[in-house]
Amino acid sequence: MQTEIYQAIHDRLCSQLPFLQYVDLQKGQFDEESAMAALPTPAALIEFKQIDWAGATAGGYYMGVAFIAIHLYQNPVNPDFNANDRKAESLMLLHRQDELFRALEKFSGNHFQPLIRTGETILSGTTFAGSCTEFKTTLYDAPADDHYVPITNYELQITN
Repeated sequence: MQTEIYQAIHDRLCSQLPFLQYVDLQKGQFDEESAMAALPTPAALIEFKQIDWAGATAGGYYMGVAFIAIHLYQNPVNPDFNANDRKAESLMLLHRQDELFRALEKFSGNHFQPLIRTGETILSGTTFAGSCTEFKTTLYDAPADDHYVPITNYELQITN
């Protein structure tokens, strides 16, 4: 099921954000800034942060809540300080973050209900700038021996 969700988000990002040069699963590619030079940017990395399963429903379908983060990495436009260039760079970074939100907010697929943004964080380093936008969604999955039947208009809430 995660494969299908990843593929749906991957395809949506590629079709809605043509400026992206690289879209992949978050595997720590940018944990070391030295590795950034080897990867094309702008890049979007999809991370399954957490999935809380609530167990099976009366019909045997599994329900859960997933938290998915999209990390957007971009090279700074101009390494030299120029006030006008910095302003344009900042506006471009914010614009791309907004485009990512618009591409994924309320996007849904075969195993997940519409994505809802829950937070944003600015990412920065010496060789990159970017953002991390987090979404929450309700998941549903058929038992392994059953055929998939979508569940509609069902909101699962998990409290601690």
